Amino acid sequence: MVVFTFDSVDLICSMLLTVNNIEKAAIFYNDGKKLCKVVGFDVVNDDFEVNGMSMEYERQYVLTLLDGSTLRVRLIGDTMVVES
Repeated sequence: MVVFTFDSVDLICSMLLTVNNIEKAAIFYNDGKKLCKVVGFDVVNDDFEVNGMSMEYERQYVLTLLDGSTLRVRLIGDTMVVES
């Protein structure tokens, strides 16, 4: 079982990139009031073409929680900005 908070969301996103079946994993988000299970993890990419070469760039991670809410983590350069 893994429990993470707002402060460690960057580390959990890096770990979730390697998880094959998120629904079977015991990963929980602690918002300070309650624990909520993470049931989904999506990577939002930007696709673009430069001089005939196609490139894909990770722009955002979206964590879906059991209660239906989402936690969005936007990638800006080397930093992650959390939007809930």
